[in-house]
Amino acid sequence: MLKEFVTTILELKRPEKVEMDGRAYFTSKLHPATEPEPDALQVRTLTGLVDYLGLGEVSSPIIHIVSASRVELRGGLTEDFAQRFKFLISDCGSNAFSFGAYQSIESFIINVQCCFVDTPEKKALVDFMSSVTGEDVATVEDNGIAQTVAIKNAIGRAEKAKTSPITKLRPYRTFNEIEQPEGQYLLRMKRQPGGLPQVALFGADNDLWQNKAMDAIKGYLTKATSGKNVSIIS
Repeated sequence: MLKEFVTTILELKRPEKVEMDGRAYFTSKLHPATEPEPDALQVRTLTGLVDYLGLGEVSSPIIHIVSASRVELRGGLTEDFAQRFKFLISDCGSNAFSFGAYQSIESFIINVQCCFVDTPEKKALVDFMSSVTGEDVATVEDNGIAQTVAIKNAIGRAEKAKTSPITKLRPYRTFNEIEQPEGQYLLRMKRQPGGLPQVALFGADNDLWQNKAMDAIKGYLTKATSGKNVSIIS
């Protein structure tokens, strides 16, 4: 009796094929028995991706540029269920600089030195922030566009200096094989009672650097895979 009951239940759950308006439907959802997906290799450079591609293990390879920091290598569609396996992921990680977060001037200078490409604009920013000292900072004036802060000039005298509201910098935020794209940033300072102001950088170009970086990645990979049967999409 119990066996017949279980059999009846299983038959009730079994999908049936029906036709409506000339089209075929199943009464319940079918889940395909797909092939197991291989574990994708993890690398941090574009060179590693190109080296693996040279092994010839991937049929009909496709390089998908997902973002400025992530590229994936996938294969062609399988015959059963049209699966597209992911064989390798190259992820260079994110930039260590905390954009939009206020921090002390000392931490700001250290992080700028470590997280940005050396450029004249970077040097000017570091030199400016290094000239701000605790004993001569009383107020930070703000007209909504630029800010004015008290600094020490070249001969040690206190004077007021206006910040450049927008500065152009090149953070390390994409693969080392390509040139780090330039971005525009808004420099803001926030007064702290009895001490140095805190400072932050805010993105001011709507992340257009992402498109520049992805174009540069595509150019690098196109050249590095010349003569190979590989498709590159972004």
